[in-house]
Amino acid sequence: MASPTNPVRLRLSDSEKSFAYIIGGGIALVIIGALLSASRNSTAGLELLFFFGIAAIVIGTPAWMVVTQPWKNFDDWSKPLYVGHEHDDVHEEHPTESTEDVHAHEGHN
Repeated sequence: MASPTNPVRLRLSDSEKSFAYIIGGGIALVIIGALLSASRNSTAGLELLFFFGIAAIVIGTPAWMVVTQPWKNFDDWSKPLYVGHEHDDVHEEHPTESTEDVHAHEGHN
């Protein structure tokens, strides 16, 4: 469960979304640029696409780290998140068929 001093956030902030789009877009540009340049003769446009993708990743990742400081603000995965369902009830054991009964129904003796 989340402690009162460090509550669990279920949504990203606007700045985190922006960095996710920048870095994700950079990854997409790198993949598209690499695939297109491998399938055609290498052109300056495709190389620029590839390098703009690399630049978005290289600039976006440190900027995200400076703004969000993930080493200070992280979720504690050792404690489960309370989602409103109680599972502390003792469940009854359901009777199961023995292997002999299963084999008898299948015709194996």
